[in-house]
Amino acid sequence: MAFTGHENHTIPTADGAALTKEFRKRFSTQPKGYFFSKDTLQSMLDTTNSVGIRFYFGSDTDGKLKLVFCACAANENDIYRDIVGDGGNICPPACGVANSLNS
Repeated sequence: MAFTGHENHTIPTADGAALTKEFRKRFSTQPKGYFFSKDTLQSMLDTTNSVGIRFYFGSDTDGKLKLVFCACAANENDIYRDIVGDGGNICPPACGVANSLNS
């Protein structure tokens, strides 16, 4: 099945809150999330033939969960020869105001 770039991956906020709550319960020593700038994500989307972004789970040498991401083509292949993303701002401490997704 090919990607179109128009797939709907949204869920209700309550469902997202339940998922992040379960994650925090099971993995309390892991980061809650990462922030990636609009410019970084847009650069992935602007990559030739990109229809979206794929995120991979990774780990640093201290065992902390990381996200590595790259552009993805309609044929479902990664586009990784130009750039891949990592190094987002970790939450905590960069979590913003407490809400149902991060608290």
